[in-house]
Amino acid sequence: MRANEVLVSLKKSIASIAQSVTYKAFGVEQPEVDGWEQAALWSNMFGRRGSLRPTGEITHDRREDARHYYPSHQRAEIALAAAQLWRGGDYWEFGSSPLSTMCNMLSAFDLNRLDQTYPDTRFYAFDLFGQGANSTSNEKSVDYSPEYFATYTRGDALAEHQAALEKHGLFVDRCTLVQGFFEDSLTAQRREDYLAQGRKIGFAFLDCNIMPSYKTVFEFLDGMLKPFSFVYMDEYFLQEVYLYWEQFRERLRDKHGIGTAYLRNAGSFGALFALHPLQTTAPPLEFAD
Repeated sequence: MRANEVLVSLKKSIASIAQSVTYKAFGVEQPEVDGWEQAALWSNMFGRRGSLRPTGEITHDRREDARHYYPSHQRAEIALAAAQLWRGGDYWEFGSSPLSTMCNMLSAFDLNRLDQTYPDTRFYAFDLFGQGANSTSNEKSVDYSPEYFATYTRGDALAEHQAALEKHGLFVDRCTLVQGFFEDSLTAQRREDYLAQGRKIGFAFLDCNIMPSYKTVFEFLDGMLKPFSFVYMDEYFLQEVYLYWEQFRERLRDKHGIGTAYLRNAGSFGALFALHPLQTTAPPLEFAD
């Protein structure tokens, strides 16, 4: 497949994913609108010089399509940004249903032909995937409405997600879906076993929604990330996630010798950071006082 054909294919994939992400996640019937049509609708939202056009005559369904297209498309760009700078490691995603962002990364990985340079990279997705198993997790006992987790536990949907992954058709044999609450699945034993294989995470994608889940994930990630890797937090600008991130950055710097640099936002609420080694062979700057 030529490069321009791959770009066309990826654009279709992004448009289709952006169209369906909200509807699939909450079990709402999806309006009949083609991915290309939605992408065209979004493009037509802008005037000649880039300003937004009047929206008064847009139907409700089309308005919702356009509104959700913006953050979904930017999440796809997050995957593309990481893939452009990829330096190895595995992809771990925390909060994955309906696998749209996971599929973004698989497409970006394929578009940049990274499978040829990094044939051993694996992709992991952690989520309830519809099933609320019995758990003593603090994630369930925090001050959120009882309906919060009910939204994500409408019946075991792991098989459906696996089928969606297979339909996407990229690196399926390298993908692992892990079902359950984070506190049940992100165990010390899992970390130990993973590191014992000599593996490291190249991109940690956190879409945890609530602070207790972010806390669990950040504590699990200690020592798991390699230099020249990435961390994305989907609620960075919406909640106090940035406070956990500051603590985690200090840990990376002080214990692991890894620095961090802000790369970009996504949809005005998410933030992507790049990790880099603090040790360098470059001579230090010398300033004249």
